[in-house]
Amino acid sequence: MNDTTLLLACVLFLLLTICLGLLRVVKGPTAADRMLTAQLFGTSGVGIFLLLAEVSNHPTLRHIALVYAMLAAVAVITFVRRYRGAEATTTFRAAKTAPGKTETIKTASLNTEKKA
Repeated sequence: MNDTTLLLACVLFLLLTICLGLLRVVKGPTAADRMLTAQLFGTSGVGIFLLLAEVSNHPTLRHIALVYAMLAAVAVITFVRRYRGAEATTTFRAAKTAPGKTETIKTASLNTEKKA
């Protein structure tokens, strides 16, 4: 078994993990499970591109892998901001507006409620 065959076997294994990850996307009970699966896609995709770049001796695939890795990182940042924003709407912060009065502000929305 030569190096090329081993690298292509690794590519096939990574493709199998992506196929199994599709099941988690469908059956994932929470958004976090689905996001972890998307991270699996990103990581496996980068690995596949790097292995194929080594097999084919095509350096452009390394650049594609780098861009794919950056896009995966941006996807995680976007998910975390969105998830924390949804979590923040359920929490309230009280700020003093005048002596004896407080104003309740929803931190992630435009709605404000005043209490007397």
